[in-house]
Amino acid sequence: MGWVHRVVVVVGAALLGVRCTPSNGLLLSDRQPYEDHPGKGPHSFNIGGILSDNKSIQHFNKTIMQNLNRDRNVVTDNVTLNNVTMLMDPNPIRTALEVCKQLVSQSVYAVVVSHPQNGDLSPAAVSYTSGFYHIPVIGISSRDSAFSDKNIHVSFLRTVPPFSHQADVWVELLKSFQYSQVVFVHSSDTDGRALLTRFQNEAQSQQDDKDIKVNN
Repeated sequence: MGWVHRVVVVVGAALLGVRCTPSNGLLLSDRQPYEDHPGKGPHSFNIGGILSDNKSIQHFNKTIMQNLNRDRNVVTDNVTLNNVTMLMDPNPIRTALEVCKQLVSQSVYAVVVSHPQNGDLSPAAVSYTSGFYHIPVIGISSRDSAFSDKNIHVSFLRTVPPFSHQADVWVELLKSFQYSQVVFVHSSDTDGRALLTRFQNEAQSQQDDKDIKVNN
């Protein structure tokens, strides 16, 4: 089957989302992958995994096939989870295209994504592409604050907090040492600005102490 890739480039972020359609023009998400069970719903669910190395892929496959499928507290007798995995490519363009070819084409119900061994843009490309089809993406290691923006990453779920949440601890430390003024040095990227914003909000919302003055 021939594939047509419609690429949407996000200017300034060097990231993309890929809209994949088969040669007949129908969207992949519009296909009915479970026609053998009309009106009964699916009994087999494909779970995607985009991981950084082969060892992680082996662990992911073992967890689904040998652990989850045998645990009746997780799945019932008539339900099967299937693993669909691919290696994370440090190039976000290639990653997005492979998500289309290897995961979206398999009608995955969710995608678990880690981080590339080099670079940091590929998880965002996975989120953009999967979000176009409203496929939930579960990030297990990405701590970028940008993933908390639901206007952009509409279906991204995280298991670890963003870096900006460190500001909560810093404010508590300053309160403990009774500091009332600090100089805040931060980077000018998304994480740096998010960290400054959260620090200022936390520092100025203390009801039992005087506000902490922040110079940046």
